Amino acid sequence: NEIIEGRQFDVAIRFKVGFYEYLTLIECKDYNIAVPIEKVEAFVTKVRHQKANKAIMVSAHGFQSGAKEVAVREGIELFSLRQVNKLP
Repeated sequence: NEIIEGRQFDVAIRFKVGFYEYLTLIECKDYNIAVPIEKVEAFVTKVRHQKANKAIMVSAHGFQSGAKEVAVREGIELFSLRQVNKLP
């Protein structure tokens, strides 16, 4: 749980490579339904204000098709818990 400029993020990963600083922001959704488009759009707005280099959203029950389209268009990576459990 991290607050950045008044906005809450579930996970913030910061690292530096040489002179460059990177920020990855992660949002986790534990809903009983697929994450709706509105939640992905709201995350896009939060990420843009922080100028994050990478943004990831993880869901317990997947994402609605419209939410997936927004994520692809905006460069947000989406993962469901089923996918995360299969990662090496």
